Amino acid sequence: MGNEKKIKKITVSEVNEQPKPVTSTGTKISSAKASSSSVAKVRPRTIMKYQPKRSRAKVKVDLKTAEVVEKNKPTPSSKAETTEAAPQNTHHIFIKTRYAVLFVTILLVSVFFGRVAIWEGQYLAAKEGSERSVVEDEKSTTESSDGIDTTEPSEIEIAEYHVSPHLPRYLSIRSLGIYNSRVEQSGIDANGEMSVPYNTWNTGWYINSDLPGKIGGTAVIDGHSGDGHCIFNNLPRIQPGAEIIIEMGDEKTKYTYVVTSIVTKKIGEEANNYMETALARKPGVAQLTLITCTGDWWQQSRTYSHRLFVHAVLKQ
Repeated sequence: MGNEKKIKKITVSEVNEQPKPVTSTGTKISSAKASSSSVAKVRPRTIMKYQPKRSRAKVKVDLKTAEVVEKNKPTPSSKAETTEAAPQNTHHIFIKTRYAVLFVTILLVSVFFGRVAIWEGQYLAAKEGSERSVVEDEKSTTESSDGIDTTEPSEIEIAEYHVSPHLPRYLSIRSLGIYNSRVEQSGIDANGEMSVPYNTWNTGWYINSDLPGKIGGTAVIDGHSGDGHCIFNNLPRIQPGAEIIIEMGDEKTKYTYVVTSIVTKKIGEEANNYMETALARKPGVAQLTLITCTGDWWQQSRTYSHRLFVHAVLKQ
C-alpha cells in the first residue's frame, strides 16, 4: 500500500513538473524513480508542450509569407509608374516647345529678309537713271553677276599668277592706283559678246585681238567697273598722256602705252559699231584699247548705259 501511494504521488508530480526537465536537444526526464508506464503517460503531455514551438514556427512562416506579400504590394510599382509617366509628359511638352521656338525663328527671319528685299527694291528704283559715282564705298551690283568673284586677291595670289611667256600677265595704271592687275584671256560668250574676267579685280585680254607690243596691231583689254570692288572703277578719270604698262608672261618684257583719247558710246548699236574702231589696226603703230562700262545704272537690264573706250599707243 505504501508503495502504491508513493508511485501515485510521483506520477502526479511528474505530470505537473514535466516541461522543466526537457531541453532543446530532446533530453529525457532525469527522475530515476519514474516507471516505464509513467513515462509513457508523460510523453503525450511532453508532445503537447512542443505545440507552442510548432505554432511559433507557423507564425514565422506566416511572417515570411507576409513579408513576401508586402514586397509584392502594388503600391511601389504604381509609384514607379507615376514617376515614369511624369518624364513622358514633360518630354512631350518639350517637343512642342521646341517646334514652337523653331516656327517663331523661321517667321522672324522671313520677315527680316522680306523687309530687306522691299527696301533694296525701293532703293534701286529710286536710283535708276541717276548718274553713278565713279568711286563708291559700298558694294553694289556689278555689270554681270553670273559666276563673277568680287574677292580682292592677296599679294601672294598676285605674285603666284603665271601665264605663258608670250601672253600678257599684269596691267598697271599708276595714275589711277592700279598695280599688277592679273590679265586673263577673254573670248566670246554665249550671247556673242566679249566675255568678262571671272574676278572683278582682274582684266581680260581679248584673244581675237593682237598681242601687246605688236607693231601694226591693236591689243584689246576689258575690265569690270561700277562700284568700289572693280579694277576699272576709276578708269573714267583717266586723262590723255597717262601711261599704261603691260608686263608679259616671261616676267621680263614690259610695254608702256600712252593714252591718246577717251571715247564714250551708248550701249547697243552705237557701242557695237564702235568695236570695229577699237579693233582697227594702224600700220607702224602698236595700239592698245581698254574697254569698260560707265554711265547710269539700268536696273531692268542690270547694266550701265554706256561703254568707255580708252585708246593708247606704244611709247617709243
